[in-house]
Amino acid sequence: LDHVGFDTVMKGLKSLKKGGKLITLGATSGSEVPIELRFVYGKNLSIEGIYMGSKGELMEVLKFFQSGKLKPVIHKVLPLEEAQEAHRILEDREVFGKVVLKI
Repeated sequence: LDHVGFDTVMKGLKSLKKGGKLITLGATSGSEVPIELRFVYGKNLSIEGIYMGSKGELMEVLKFFQSGKLKPVIHKVLPLEEAQEAHRILEDREVFGKVVLKI
């Protein structure tokens, strides 16, 4: 699964075994990506795009968060007054996970 796009899609393709599939569901770092076609045809790879599910599916997933079976990866929680800092660390790619602004 790749939701980053430009920065990671080629690494994802290179990591797949023969007959593997890369599923893309976003483009956080950019949607125009360089693809070395030799990895696609040489390893018989598939690239598939998916979009978000239905509201009902979202409600099902939320149950996993509520029960504690699924935990979000949160890099940092900042007060709304520090929104500029939140943007800076996102733009500088200093994060692993989400940056949350708290009111």
